[in-house]
Amino acid sequence: LAGVPYNAINSMKMLDDLVDVNKANMMKAEKIASEGISNLTRAQKRNLDTLDNIINKHLTEKDFSGTLRDLQGNPVPKPGGGHWNHLQEMQDSYKGLIKIRKGLEGSLNNPQLNAATREVLQDGLDKANKYIKEIEDLFEPFGGI
Repeated sequence: LAGVPYNAINSMKMLDDLVDVNKANMMKAEKIASEGISNLTRAQKRNLDTLDNIINKHLTEKDFSGTLRDLQGNPVPKPGGGHWNHLQEMQDSYKGLIKIRKGLEGSLNNPQLNAATREVLQDGLDKANKYIKEIEDLFEPFGGI
């Protein structure tokens, strides 16, 4: 490393150290998540799986834009005739999220939960609340959901 300024060498070493710390933190987080998932009850797993299903299949960007069009009185036409009912799909998703939120809140009230399981359930609850708020915000200018 002849000719390389000391500060540059020192900065590279500090960067390497940061990368190592970041890798260690990621491995620790993955281990905690894995422990948390393995300790879930069937009902808790079902709630989290249903949450992911609702988000991935029914709360896409197209679902939100289609719902907005429905609310504005401009529904998305189907290629073979008729219109998509994004409004009903969004209302059904909202009801499902509310049910999941209730289940996750109930699970989190258990004082016997270990930290890893509590973290997994709290992450799920946070995700559910985020989408509930997005749906409520979408409907708010039209009188609410």
